[in-house]
Amino acid sequence: MTGLAKMKRMPRRATLLARRLARDISGFAAVEFAMIVPVMIIMLLGCVEVSDASTVALRMINISGSVSDMVARCTNINSSDLNDIMRIADELLGKYTRSNLYIEVVAVQADANKNLTVAWSYDRNRGQPLAAGSAYNGLPPGLVAANSTLIVATSSYKYRSPVAQYIHGAVSLSHTAYNPPRGNLPVTYAAGGTSCTY
Repeated sequence: MTGLAKMKRMPRRATLLARRLARDISGFAAVEFAMIVPVMIIMLLGCVEVSDASTVALRMINISGSVSDMVARCTNINSSDLNDIMRIADELLGKYTRSNLYIEVVAVQADANKNLTVAWSYDRNRGQPLAAGSAYNGLPPGLVAANSTLIVATSSYKYRSPVAQYIHGAVSLSHTAYNPPRGNLPVTYAAGGTSCTY
């Protein structure tokens, strides 16, 4: 076969080869799988992250609500009672690291002009985060009536994601709950005073 004849047959061979390649789809599934797998893994990890963070956020709502409710039920409370309430809050946290949990309870008093002051405060570290008699800011308007008391409990948690902590570090999740004392009687606190009575 001469060179000229070979040259004439080349376009035909190229066309046949192109048709054969077009019919051969055996590697398409592997290519598609390789393209989709990273997206699927990212979506799966994202769902796990959002679910876990949502669980912690819901637990903060539960903890702050439970703590404010338990304190508001008392007419007298002491540090031993508050420590027991903090231990209950630890149990409500479940499997998550307790050292990342912070809880603060504040009894807020409103005078006749609705000026807010701190009656007493207590936190999970057995401290007094706010001085008694100091002004209290940050209460939503209209929440407390004149000459009344309100129990404010705030729970916060430094959430460290198992995966995303290497990207953005800890995320602070918190919630504040408000409860008026039962029977409109103020909750009095003394470190070694009378235990909680209902």
